[in-house]
Amino acid sequence: MSSTESDVQLSKRQLRQIVRARRRALSAGAQRRAAFKLAQRAQRQTWYIRARSLALYMAADGEIDPRMLMRQALAQGKRVYLPQLCGDGSLLFGEYRSGMRLRRNCFGIPEPVLRKKVSLLELDVVLLPLVAFDARGNRLGMGGGFYDRTFARWQRIHASRANAPHLIGLAHGFQKMENLASQSWDVPLAGVLTDTGWLSIDR
Repeated sequence: MSSTESDVQLSKRQLRQIVRARRRALSAGAQRRAAFKLAQRAQRQTWYIRARSLALYMAADGEIDPRMLMRQALAQGKRVYLPQLCGDGSLLFGEYRSGMRLRRNCFGIPEPVLRKKVSLLELDVVLLPLVAFDARGNRLGMGGGFYDRTFARWQRIHASRANAPHLIGLAHGFQKMENLASQSWDVPLAGVLTDTGWLSIDR
């Protein structure tokens, strides 16, 4: 599949299958190189430099791995948070410290055991995984709607808050598509960072 292929001819389900298969086909070495480049590129971004707290994720299904970025952020004195899946399909975030034990959720993804609820206002940046994205900031996720559900609900309550966290997508460079359909429930991204570049999205 070409990295500029439109999904006009493809259903969301087909596109997910194609991109996920390509992610999973990456060798361990290729994944490490992508993770290293991602962490390097993050250091040059203003939103990262200014951030005191970041939410990340534990990679699964071939997603670009942000653990190197996580270790970098911790070493620089930033606070790092990871998501925990709730029974209603939304997410809460708990602080992660180096060496902390994690438990696996129903999808087998490690997550923190929350001792207290963290307000999203405490997060400067939320880095989330993507299946595909385009230059306009349209995105395709895994289909669960966890981030959309979480932040759409938060934005309804705090629509006027200027200190809302920046939502940044993380992906491999080949996950960029020419055109993706937008959905009314999609929570907009401020940008997408990949191993090959940075895409700033103007709204």
